[in-house]
Amino acid sequence: MSFLARLEKAMKNLKKGNMKAFDVIYEETKKIVFFTIYDILKDYSLSDDIMQDAYIMVVNKIQQYQDDSNPRNWIITIAKNLALNEYNKHKKDILVDYSENEQLAGKSYDKDVDTPLLNLAKKVLSEDEYQILTLIIVDSFKRREVASMLNMPIGTVTWKYNEAIRKIKQAYERMVVQNER
Repeated sequence: MSFLARLEKAMKNLKKGNMKAFDVIYEETKKIVFFTIYDILKDYSLSDDIMQDAYIMVVNKIQQYQDDSNPRNWIITIAKNLALNEYNKHKKDILVDYSENEQLAGKSYDKDVDTPLLNLAKKVLSEDEYQILTLIIVDSFKRREVASMLNMPIGTVTWKYNEAIRKIKQAYERMVVQNER
């Protein structure tokens, strides 16, 4: 009996409630499922946890499996989706030690960054606006990352950033007009 035939038979038996069939499914697919997850997460223990979640989902969703389709691909798709969800969840986490990075804590912009445009920004912006502007433009953080760092809603960060850009643009235009006179 071929690999796919054994796996298909085990899937049908699991659908009928035969939990011994799960052992066959697990043994036939555990390596490919693990490495599919590991390829996404690059973390051995997290991949192992997600693999266990994937097999729990296989058992819980077995009635949704279409007989005589590709059981291996169905299981891998479940594992891959769980791994991608986990990856996206962790991708949003910001792992920054603020105590070791003065710039993120807002203590060193004045001495580390010195350009005419930022000097203008220091003069016309509030402290919050300046901090948000420099985190986004100078340090290349995304707005959601800045929102997390400053413990502000992303809407507030976006509004303050847009307001800072507007103020700098107006101040720059006034400065250019004055220099042309």
